[in-house]
Amino acid sequence: MLENEAEYIKYYSIIVKEVLSQDFLADDTTIAAELALIDKVSSYNPKLSEQIKLYLNIAMYLVADSSDKGRYKNYFRLHRKRKEPFKTPVVIVAGGASRMDETKTDKYLEYIRELMQGFSGTIISGGTTAGIPGLVGQVKAEMQKQTPVDFDLLAYLPEYLPKEAAKSTAYDHFYETACDHFSVIEVLSYWCDLVDNGIHPKDVILVGIEGGVIASMEYRIALSLGAKVALVANSGRAVDNLLQDETWKNHRNLMVLEF
Repeated sequence: MLENEAEYIKYYSIIVKEVLSQDFLADDTTIAAELALIDKVSSYNPKLSEQIKLYLNIAMYLVADSSDKGRYKNYFRLHRKRKEPFKTPVVIVAGGASRMDETKTDKYLEYIRELMQGFSGTIISGGTTAGIPGLVGQVKAEMQKQTPVDFDLLAYLPEYLPKEAAKSTAYDHFYETACDHFSVIEVLSYWCDLVDNGIHPKDVILVGIEGGVIASMEYRIALSLGAKVALVANSGRAVDNLLQDETWKNHRNLMVLEF
């Protein structure tokens, strides 16, 4: 699986889910051995190795005793992008971008307008003008024409965007990763920042609409860390894939919204 980031992350999300459920207790020796194994992966796929190490350190921080939290936090603190506190509560809006089914745009706008109307806190989305991230920016721009909004709209993006991607000017802040393409490192970076700022995943809601490979991983990572995930039924692709996945489809934190 070293050449298939999505499959690697999907399997690893199952491991993280089990670790955080505390049905299986992982001692220090086990974790040290796992980190050593991940270091070996680095020679084959350094980006994937970095992602897995960050993912594991976030998970272990969440489950560790207070006396052991420091070493895990020290690792993911090196990767944080945002140092300022987040305005709470936090909602993540994820889903399809350039390949989104545009025939469903009006329906998706209904969900996003209802979500954002009167909301106070922080919204994290994809930051581009395409697909769901673009609709989030569009709705915010519409709202600001009527009255000031009371939320921050944030995005985590690769430093070098693909040629077909453009940043939405409606977003308040962009946090960049050292990548030249979209990957799961942007997802792990916002979880790193949230946890580092004292926000537990159980207090975060992710709303998912459709989506491709990145969204498929994003939904599983959120569930594995303990966040609530609300998916729009029949929106297709990544949503349908997760709702048919035996590991996740009956997860206690998974909610399904009627289309």
